[in-house]
Amino acid sequence: MISISESVVNARSPYALTRVEELTFSLTTDKGVQYFIGFNEDHEFLSEGSYYFMIENVNGTHVEHDEKLLQTIFVLIEEFFNQDPMIMLYVCDSKDKRQEARNRLFSSWFKRYKNADQYILHRKSIQGVNTSYYAGVLMRVDNPAKDILIDLFDQFVATIERVVSRSSGK
Repeated sequence: MISISESVVNARSPYALTRVEELTFSLTTDKGVQYFIGFNEDHEFLSEGSYYFMIENVNGTHVEHDEKLLQTIFVLIEEFFNQDPMIMLYVCDSKDKRQEARNRLFSSWFKRYKNADQYILHRKSIQGVNTSYYAGVLMRVDNPAKDILIDLFDQFVATIERVVSRSSGK
């Protein structure tokens, strides 16, 4: 299990983060929107060194672009990778049918991220019965296992696609 220093993140982050759990933090934007941001250890994709990234808009309100939120998220991700995990996974939440918009937003944020050249973002979509799901992995470009991890992720997604297609009767 990794540990992220709240004080280290807050020294660089435009929004103040407050620890909620070991790897989860809360913040409130200038517009009063509260978020939970953090990581959950994963044991399905890899036995160790794999974490899911999550962002939850606690208020559930639609918000306009917030550059400070973007900067805060990437400060937290940088500190996460400074702890030397292998890989960060994400799945765009689909409960409100806005997963495609979330996928586009994260991709847009990543393209604008000043240190994007230090990371590999590998994205996939999975076609469900009546919806598409979006997921991806993020890792440092200097990760010696990057090619293997991308292949493993592609196989993982292919397995999920087979399960989804069987359950839909395809």
